[in-house]
Amino acid sequence: MSVPEAAEDTVSFRLRAREWLAQNMPRLPDGADNQSLLHEDEYGVRARQLQRRLYEAGFAGLCFPAEYGVRG
Repeated sequence: MSVPEAAEDTVSFRLRAREWLAQNMPRLPDGADNQSLLHEDEYGVRARQLQRRLYEAGFAGLCFPAEYGVRG
């Protein structure tokens, strides 16, 4: 079992998360909302791409134990 990294304080995490979201969160197409995207084939692809980007940035599985390879 690996030793978890030192806990990041809430303020630092919030600022880092906001910056990442501003730079990386995919924008919805003009006139689209989440409900309309549910009926498009592209929705599943976009959702998987977003989950991969969140994981790579360290924002996935935030509440799962560190021994599962996430933040803990």
